[in-house]
Amino acid sequence: MINQAVRELIWLGGKVIYQKWFNLKCCGRENLPQNRGYIIAANHTSHLDAPAIIAASGQHLNQFYSLAAQDYFFNNSIKSWLCHNWLNMIPFKRRGKFLDCLPACQKVIEQKKSILFFPEGTRSINGRLKPLKLGIGILAMKLSLPIIPT
Repeated sequence: MINQAVRELIWLGGKVIYQKWFNLKCCGRENLPQNRGYIIAANHTSHLDAPAIIAASGQHLNQFYSLAAQDYFFNNSIKSWLCHNWLNMIPFKRRGKFLDCLPACQKVIEQKKSILFFPEGTRSINGRLKPLKLGIGILAMKLSLPIIPT
């Protein structure tokens, strides 16, 4: 009950901040698949990217999960619990066996929810795209998902 209330507060607060303070605009929402999961693939320069994309989608936070670097977001028990329970993050190994996250992703897709993925595997520090990792292709093929470039 408390987890749901906190998640709701995070979603509403974030949505208001992005739409009002940052004046977030989004075009093309009508092209998002309906009644099925999909992958949103975006470049990554800030920790603000994921919440901005989710807010721009017009959908509730509960409809999205983000793949997040296990070595950064899940490196201690408190942060791991917060990221998993309040922010819908799924850990993946940047320098390891990517397919370890496949069962968690499969569960998300079976619930007709979507996955936010940063195919570069990390944030760009200079704003330029980094080489894409193979994970997004593997995920899309294994789970038969459309990829929405963002």
